[in-house]
Amino acid sequence: MEIKILDIDPEKLSAKILALGAQKVFDQDRTITYFKRADGSAENATFKLTEESKLKFSATKLGSEPEEIKVFISRKEEFVKILGFMGYAPVTKVTARRISFELGSVDFDIDIFPGIPAFLELDVPVDASNSQAEIIAQLELQNNPIVTTSTPEVFRIYKKDYSREFAL
Repeated sequence: MEIKILDIDPEKLSAKILALGAQKVFDQDRTITYFKRADGSAENATFKLTEESKLKFSATKLGSEPEEIKVFISRKEEFVKILGFMGYAPVTKVTARRISFELGSVDFDIDIFPGIPAFLELDVPVDASNSQAEIIAQLELQNNPIVTTSTPEVFRIYKKDYSREFAL
């Protein structure tokens, strides 16, 4: 299960993650674009295109039990046109830095967005050798706020409106 741990210091946390034996696998800016229905009608999912070393499209079903599907695409322009044919238009766009580490099956992603403190996305599979709680304790983050929300919802925690901050 993926969680977000808020209010982190990216440099200090990077050093702690490396001290656990993790490998740094990514350190770049990435661009994230959200799409919504162009006619403003209600939605039952969010659609996001992430541009980093690859193009990744994510669809997340909204509701009491969210479910996410990710696919990699190779042609951005054509894919955005397909979304347009289906009635979706880009509504927000932001460039943020991501620093990623891997330790076995555990993924650590430090996200640095403009306008809010940095946070860690931690994904610990159930079959990992260390539990989520053990890793959080090893990183000395047990006193930091921990949430299971989307990045736009993290902005709300800091009383900021993601949609307004990064509107197109």
